[in-house]
Amino acid sequence: MKQLGLRLAEKKDCRLLWKWRNEESVRKFAFKTRFIPYEEHKKWFDEKLKNPNTQILILLNGGKEVGQIRFDVDAKRVAEIDISIDKDERGKGYGTKGLQIVCKYGFKNFKIEKIISHIKKNNEVSLTTFIKVGFISNGLRKFKSYQCYEMSLYKGKT
Repeated sequence: MKQLGLRLAEKKDCRLLWKWRNEESVRKFAFKTRFIPYEEHKKWFDEKLKNPNTQILILLNGGKEVGQIRFDVDAKRVAEIDISIDKDERGKGYGTKGLQIVCKYGFKNFKIEKIISHIKKNNEVSLTTFIKVGFISNGLRKFKSYQCYEMSLYKGKT
């Protein structure tokens, strides 16, 4: 693993994130499991880029895009986090290391007090990754019609 870094997503990243979003194993663990047409994704992506409470970050390994991480911050300074790693880059530790880096970034730059994630019950890889980073489970909850683990990380715990 080279030096991992982050950069803000730009309009030029739309197609790359669309490709990652529609990858079969990503859809399996997503809350919308259907294939997302490009025009629908583009509209969503453009709205997210304009939203001051959303930050999409591209995870880089030596300058190469290897994944994306998104924060959606609410009025109470709680951020829901979403992460996905390129299918050809999985199993190399980018998820764990990237999650550590981006959580520190979010606490510092967004003044976030807590980061949460909802992970489908059968997504053991993501669950393990979040636990390695220090997230704690608040137990199983129904979220968007799925049984999910609600995971939390509080400021100062990274």
